[in-house]
Amino acid sequence: MRPRAGKAATVVLAVLAVLVLGLLCCGGLGYGGFQGVYWYAQQAEPYQLGMAAVHADEEVVHRIGEPMEPQLPFTFSVDSSGGEGSASYSVPLEGPLGPGTLAFTAEQRRGTWSLTSALFLDPLTDDSVDILARAQRAEQAAEVAELGARLEEGLAAQARGDDAAALAAFEALLAEDPENHEALLARGSLYRSQGHLDKAQADLERAAANAETAEDAWRELGAIHHDRGEWQPCVDAYTEVLKEYADDGRAWYGRARCYEALGELRRARAGAREACSLAVVEACAMADRL
Repeated sequence: MRPRAGKAATVVLAVLAVLVLGLLCCGGLGYGGFQGVYWYAQQAEPYQLGMAAVHADEEVVHRIGEPMEPQLPFTFSVDSSGGEGSASYSVPLEGPLGPGTLAFTAEQRRGTWSLTSALFLDPLTDDSVDILARAQRAEQAAEVAELGARLEEGLAAQARGDDAAALAAFEALLAEDPENHEALLARGSLYRSQGHLDKAQADLERAAANAETAEDAWRELGAIHHDRGEWQPCVDAYTEVLKEYADDGRAWYGRARCYEALGELRRARAGAREACSLAVVEACAMADRL
């Protein structure tokens, strides 16, 4: 466990930072004392977090190069007590390509420090780099990539007939991201193929609420209602597909089959003819029969 500064010590840090700047102007603080205050400030966990973030940011490295070195003096304030606290730093930096300033804040909650803001201020371009926002976007992109890899793993397992491995992959993904619509669609489709229609319907209805998976989800739901002999819900499900995807031949064919079961033969025939025109071969035979 990392050591944590108490409130008294950290308030002294903030006061000493001010005294250092004042006494430097008047020549009243020796070099050793000056160095000691900043050495102590640099050991604080918030400082370490801020410096790690700026060194990891590719845009900042591109602007001023490596190694980038903190310069003295810098301003700071750290206040911590009972595992709760806050800190702020403004640290001049110097790299081979030029200067800049790292300004960041941090908070401590239940003994753990985390950055709440981190900006690199570029005096040459008169703009700033939001280091924290960039790091968060990169982290989110990595998480999305990891979830995508798990989805692909599950789909690959399903394609080779390993339903157990596929289901395990989909469930692991949904444990981390319960509203992942692609995983809901994949698991719902797998449940349907296994005959678990109630579970399939629950997943597919959630997937149908997302525009990216609605077409496939509604088509699967139509098939479930067809398998159950629920003819009007079957028609309704395929109609949802056709509202947005009028060229979906499978949906035209699926709805035509449900219309036939309802005895609405004219609509069934029209749907089968449309599906036939969209290259659904079995629909052509249906249209001829009707």
